[in-house]
Amino acid sequence: MKRFGWRFRLILTCAVLSPLLSSARKGITLLVVPREDVPVRLGLDVGARCPTLLLSYKIQPDESISLHGWSGTEWVNVTPESYAEGSFFSTQPESAVIVWKEGQQLHEALIPSQEWCPEAYGISTAKGRPLIHLLGRHYDFKYDDWRWFSENYNVPLNSINPDSLNMAWYHRRLGENLKREAGAGSSDLKHLSVIYGPELALQDADDVSVDEPIPDEATAVDADNPLTNSVPQAVVLGVGEAGELEAGEAGQSDAAEASETEQDE
Repeated sequence: MKRFGWRFRLILTCAVLSPLLSSARKGITLLVVPREDVPVRLGLDVGARCPTLLLSYKIQPDESISLHGWSGTEWVNVTPESYAEGSFFSTQPESAVIVWKEGQQLHEALIPSQEWCPEAYGISTAKGRPLIHLLGRHYDFKYDDWRWFSENYNVPLNSINPDSLNMAWYHRRLGENLKREAGAGSSDLKHLSVIYGPELALQDADDVSVDEPIPDEATAVDADNPLTNSVPQAVVLGVGEAGELEAGEAGQSDAAEASETEQDE
């Protein structure tokens, strides 16, 4: 950190808020994802709808980590020291979700300190379909969110929300209301873990209340840049490249997601 002479501080703003957040979404989530197309794209889309501090990471051959935070327009460097100290933000997150690829181990340097993050959870898959499902559970996605991710990632709604969480009866087909498969989506839950904090209380769809009326589509609001750093160093993705990730990679990701859906189901 000393070699840069300054610190990055992430400031939560309305830029990552949906205008219709539920009470369960008031807390800020620190979302840490591998620097790969699918989890990064998902992190960007989740951050556009829910209160999120988004970091991407890459593990170097010597096991050191490279961290970058999304400013709203570009990726900027965050030092491992500032991450460990919790000095890279000005508003403390209430929880963290660390994502890593299946078959790999969680890097200890990615685990946030309990001094500045009360709860931390892990997701041991970076595949699109199960990752949407598990992130949706954490953020308590509403019906509009589930539908948006289903349409934009070209995956069936019942494959990313198999338990019909936050879905009213009129959003489900008649057969789905009469009979739901017990334990649907349980294969994804094996990837969800508590690093520290309260044990996970997985809700049953029948116990979840649904807000009415439900809007057709939630839209993000424009606000200030969540990063105050004025001299970004080690930018990973420029604005143009970030756009390519969200648009240009969409076709490739959609095809991959469709294949993963068939395999995972």
